[in-house]
Amino acid sequence: MMNLKKIIVALVAVAAWNSTAFCQQMIFCESVDTSGKPSGTSTAFSISAQGSYLNVLVKLSAPLPLSKVLYDVYRLDSLGKEKFESSSVLPVETGWTWFNKGFTFYQSGTYVIYVYDESEKLLVTGKLRLVGK
Repeated sequence: MMNLKKIIVALVAVAAWNSTAFCQQMIFCESVDTSGKPSGTSTAFSISAQGSYLNVLVKLSAPLPLSKVLYDVYRLDSLGKEKFESSSVLPVETGWTWFNKGFTFYQSGTYVIYVYDESEKLLVTGKLRLVGK
């Protein structure tokens, strides 16, 4: 009986630890102020032929011990398959509960963005639709 209790406690602890990836939030927006408040938020934007700059704001449910995060950007093809576009590293600090990175997009389409911690554990993902003006 004692072993069953230990197993249950261990499973609950693992589930709680793994759920941190689902408590994060990715916000697409036109700008972010110094306190992390986004403006012009949406999951769909119009872009110009010369490209358009958008912010990808990540809000964490709790501070994580991170020194950098990795953004991977994919564009979906006509069959819905992800095609790699770019990777970008953003230095961050332990204790931050949000961070922001800007990207310039040149093509319309649907994009999927993944954000990983420095050990390549997925933190959050989001989908963005861009249409030409």
